[in-house]
Amino acid sequence: MEIKDIKQQLSIGEVLSLYGLQPDKYHRVLCSFHPDKTPSLQLYPKTNTYLCFSSSCNAGIGDVIKFIQLIEKCSTHEYFTTNPATYHISTSQIFRVKPK
Repeated sequence: MEIKDIKQQLSIGEVLSLYGLQPDKYHRVLCSFHPDKTPSLQLYPKTNTYLCFSSSCNAGIGDVIKFIQLIEKCSTHEYFTTNPATYHISTSQIFRVKPK
């Protein structure tokens, strides 16, 4: 399984909900990467991406893979080899993922 396959299997909303983040009706959440009083992390479900509008945020623009890398503070390969069941991906599939 390649990274593009994992991206297709995971929705941004599904990944954020695993971290306790529930978007509002406008697809926004409080950003996990800086102090946030009003939702600044905009989700784009159609493209499976996000954008943080805060100037003090290092998350910027990304997809489900980048979000996992930032929140877990590890590489994609490290995360999926140690936590494959979190995203319903088998270990045998993970060992075919090529690190970036």
